[in-house]
Amino acid sequence: AAVSNNAAVKTKGQKSTLAKALTSSGALQSHSSSSSSAASSKTSAAAAAAAWTNFLGRIPSSALSAAFKSLTEALTSPATMQQLKLDFDSLVADIKSGDVTRQMEGTKQIRRLLAFEGKFHIDSVVHSGVLPWLVKFLNTSDNPRLQLDAAWALTNVASGESQHTQAVIDSEAVPPLIQLLASKDVELCEQAVWALGNIAGDGPKSRDFVLSKHVLDKLLPMLSAACKKSTSPPSLLRNSAWTLSNLFRGKPSPSLDFVIQSLPVILQLLEHQDHEVVVDVLWAVDYIGKGGEEYVAALLGYQGLFQKELAYLISTDKTSQMPALCSVGTVMAGCHEQTQS
Repeated sequence: AAVSNNAAVKTKGQKSTLAKALTSSGALQSHSSSSSSAASSKTSAAAAAAAWTNFLGRIPSSALSAAFKSLTEALTSPATMQQLKLDFDSLVADIKSGDVTRQMEGTKQIRRLLAFEGKFHIDSVVHSGVLPWLVKFLNTSDNPRLQLDAAWALTNVASGESQHTQAVIDSEAVPPLIQLLASKDVELCEQAVWALGNIAGDGPKSRDFVLSKHVLDKLLPMLSAACKKSTSPPSLLRNSAWTLSNLFRGKPSPSLDFVIQSLPVILQLLEHQDHEVVVDVLWAVDYIGKGGEEYVAALLGYQGLFQKELAYLISTDKTSQMPALCSVGTVMAGCHEQTQS
């Protein structure tokens, strides 16, 4: 699910949980897959989609409508809703039990439930009181599968409305998520950075809270190291660059100290070959420039960063031209001396 970082498209700065749902069902390639198998997966997925579309095209619309109505009535019947409640209560009991096997199964099923986007599911999970347990599972370094499912579930809770994101913050999930950025398990690291991106993307208050917990001290070294490794999964870099942009999104702007700390890695990312990484970082530069003259001065004063932005104005990649134009325009809106410079 490719989503633009343009604020008009993604108002909360969150990634779609649908991609995660498809990954868990095998419809999308997992993060750890090789490029060759990923290409094969895309080919077979496209063929399957074409076949499915062709099949549906042969069914009369009236028959599809009737089938959908019957399915909806079945899924929303009192008996079905009661069974769902019983099943959900059972999952909550599993998570709160002292049995690791039950906890793993309950966490996995809660994570799958949350993969279907909707306020109802997130509300149910938040009100069930399992968030502190999921946070506790983030620290089970001897059980990486449980860590991953817990981080995944928290990611999807944080993708909801502001009260859901605040519930994740109140459960003290941010510090352990930041610690997971140093994990050698790439998939776990990526899931943690995704969760932090959702939290920071909720708004300036949540963003500043994440920054106050020294997220950049872990995120920037991880990003820099991943840039230098040819084996780094593209999704890790893309999610990390997107999270970095969320850490500078919104007004009032974050402290200038955080900007200065990030500039070396921002320049490093602008030189990366992955255009999705570059696009997110260009938006980050645009957000930084909106902080005012001091922020613009930091961008102009850092070795070659503004020149790198200018290069994307004449790029053949149209998706990078728009954020480049926005960020250059923001810098040129500074004081007279900055515009002249």
